[in-house]
Amino acid sequence: KSLSGAVGAVDPDVGVNGIQNYYLKPTDHFQLEVHSLSNGGKYIEMILQHPLDREKQETLSLVLIATDGGEPQRSGTVRIHITVLDANDNAPVCGQPVYKADVKESSPKGTLITTVSANDADKGINGEVTFAMAHVSKEAKELFELNVSTGEIKLVAKVDFEKTNNYQLNVQAKDHWGLADTCKVITVLDVNDNAPVFNQSVYRAAVVENGQKGTYITTVNASDADRDTNGQITYSFSKLKGSIADIFVIDQNSGIISVSGQIDFEKDKKYEVRVEAKDQGGLTDSSKVVIEVIDVNDNSPVINVMSFSSPVSEDAPPGTTIAIINVKDADSERNGQITCSIDTNLPFKIKSSLTNYYNLITDSIFDREAVSPDPVVRTY
Repeated sequence: KSLSGAVGAVDPDVGVNGIQNYYLKPTDHFQLEVHSLSNGGKYIEMILQHPLDREKQETLSLVLIATDGGEPQRSGTVRIHITVLDANDNAPVCGQPVYKADVKESSPKGTLITTVSANDADKGINGEVTFAMAHVSKEAKELFELNVSTGEIKLVAKVDFEKTNNYQLNVQAKDHWGLADTCKVITVLDVNDNAPVFNQSVYRAAVVENGQKGTYITTVNASDADRDTNGQITYSFSKLKGSIADIFVIDQNSGIISVSGQIDFEKDKKYEVRVEAKDQGGLTDSSKVVIEVIDVNDNSPVINVMSFSSPVSEDAPPGTTIAIINVKDADSERNGQITCSIDTNLPFKIKSSLTNYYNLITDSIFDREAVSPDPVVRTY
């Protein structure tokens, strides 16, 4: 127990009508001890029962009550304000136990590497923190400088990755009374030693012919294990041939490939292009993109009369060949499949011979006086 202070009350009455008891509210931290004086008076001592913590509560407000023994009972009160003085009972605490930072070989002197921080819960001078390097190699001391007040760590000499690729600095945060905490600063010299890597060696996509400019085709993607600018990737086509450079475009940042020109299935049914991913250090990777063109029925059949016999004798027997017809359609598969027909009210019919070749033949004996035939061949 420790003596916090002595107080007392005055009552002009004597005997039982004088001061008989004291009470303290609240009683969390102090206990009252009442003492008698030789003249019959009383005084009290407030005895501290538990340590005070300024960081939790800077001030205390108490009420002391004195009562007499008369009838009716009378009392007096006094409010006691206590200010808790700070004691250096808290050590600094670093903002984080480990700081990681990168520094490039090309970084000039004065480059800020990182800033360490610490907090001390104490007040005033007890809470002031300074920083210092502890147990650091001679080489590290020659390369890095620590600001004792701000915690800033700066480069003071040129670093050489070939000598050392990382450093560990032990930084001590200390208050004026010697209480301290320590954190580590790990500095890594970042070099561009990783090339980009595509997530696929071959990309496959399809696009409809006659697709509008800007039509999305596919997205290529690469990753780079390096940090910051060394890991930033740009995309481009690699050695596009002929008119392909006018047909496709790639976004250098996103890797999105889209249509930029006219695509014609009848000219090219498939395109193969190579894409390149390059980081800021010049390291590259490449991948192949195969683009299939989907046919659109954008071509009409074409009829060519290869051979034609005219005039035809009225008595020509049925099955006489009048003409040989070739039909073509530049579209593919179902879009390029052709069917030939002829008007049914005419004495002719179409007979298939070879692929895409037809014979126009007579279907009956002609009667010149009855009709002058004019056959019409249709394709669809």
